[in-house]
Amino acid sequence: MIIISFKKHFIAFLFITVNVLSQSIGSWAEIDGLIHTRVKYSSIKLDNGKILVIGGSSSDFYADTNIVGCEIFDPNNETWTEVAPMLNRRTAHFSVKLSNGNILVCGGKYPIGSSKYMYKKCEIYFPKKNEWMETDSMKIQRIEAEIVKLNDGRILVIGGRTMFGEGPAAEEGATETCEIYNPETGKWKLTNSLSMKRTGHSAVLLSNGKVLVSGGNWWGGPEEASCEIFDLSTETWGIVTPMNIGRNYHNSILLDNNKVMVIGGNNKTCEVYDYLTDLWSYVAPQKILSHETVKMLDGRVLTITSGDSLAQIYNYSKDEWTVSNPLPTKILVGKLEPLNDGRVLLIGGYSSEDNYNSVYIYFPDSTVSKVEEKKASDISFNLYQNYPNPFNPSTTIKYQIPKNEKRKTINVRLTVYDILGREVTTLVNEAKQPGNYEVNFDASSLTSGMYFYELRSGNYRAVKKMLLLR
Repeated sequence: MIIISFKKHFIAFLFITVNVLSQSIGSWAEIDGLIHTRVKYSSIKLDNGKILVIGGSSSDFYADTNIVGCEIFDPNNETWTEVAPMLNRRTAHFSVKLSNGNILVCGGKYPIGSSKYMYKKCEIYFPKKNEWMETDSMKIQRIEAEIVKLNDGRILVIGGRTMFGEGPAAEEGATETCEIYNPETGKWKLTNSLSMKRTGHSAVLLSNGKVLVSGGNWWGGPEEASCEIFDLSTETWGIVTPMNIGRNYHNSILLDNNKVMVIGGNNKTCEVYDYLTDLWSYVAPQKILSHETVKMLDGRVLTITSGDSLAQIYNYSKDEWTVSNPLPTKILVGKLEPLNDGRVLLIGGYSSEDNYNSVYIYFPDSTVSKVEEKKASDISFNLYQNYPNPFNPSTTIKYQIPKNEKRKTINVRLTVYDILGREVTTLVNEAKQPGNYEVNFDASSLTSGMYFYELRSGNYRAVKKMLLLR
């Protein structure tokens, strides 16, 4: 009877917690800007949770203003630090984090005079050493390609734009070519091509290890609705059911329910793909047209609108969009990066005043400023979102214990439950001194699915969800 009662209370508390989160519209706060103004850069989260911003152009995309400079954002103190520059000036390049935590940067454009040169060159950044090293060049020069890390650790580069011909007579166009980089050998190889030339397409790694590519066009053609899937085991592409509408420069997100959500592409419609049934279905349309999209750590989707100060949030469990509190100013061409504590970083772009180095932070569930949040943390508990999430097979959970004037230590219990409220394991059950802690959760023996972790101490209780994907 005690166990049943606990489950009922746990599930009821969980429902209330998730329901409150789903109703939050959050707030934005401006913080210190980038050291270097830039557009057409790439950004990526490092293993330590910091954000690396790489290259780009300091002004117009086609001017000879590409930069090699890189900088890192530290979420703990909200500051930027300049790090080792790249070996080559790049803009419109693409980057990916390798399994060992190093960063592979590929392609891009380096304008020289009146001609526009595209790179085959690639280089690797080593965060622990703060060093760059050249690696094997791609077989095809390209920009704005899609890049995906496969489940075996290799890197797949898909389509994009390339140069046909040599010298001033060279013409730019879309390509259907694809290639694979093997980090163990440091070599590229061409693999089977897409069924058509694609640029402005979108690619996402499915939970079964295959890669879905949707939409785009062949450079000047109509927006494509066609889709195809890359099978890693055979390195072949297969045509699948097309989207309900043609899309170009849209966004694809793998939701927590393992379905793929496709957002926008010059219209407000959205649709979801179920790879198990090979079917597309419309979901709630956006309230405003978005251009940059990211999945937050709580599973919701945040989008911003280029050329405006508007943002919105999609809750897939309710199939509804909610307009967020607006940004302090209009932003163009910015990038969104989720932070490990649940906040979201909006980097760069430019505003109506042509300011290319603006940076903002989105607080999903609070309207307090960072300074106020730090003051509050001195007297309160805090349970952070696990990272990585989704994860396989292990993840890190961080929590904070406040000061207590009457006691030097506080009894805390950190427990993991399955979707039915059954206890899986207790990670912490002891007296702790005030401070910040982290614990590793190894789910090697568990099956894929949603799990919850609960921090309890006296009257304090907090629950968060995490997703194990095999």
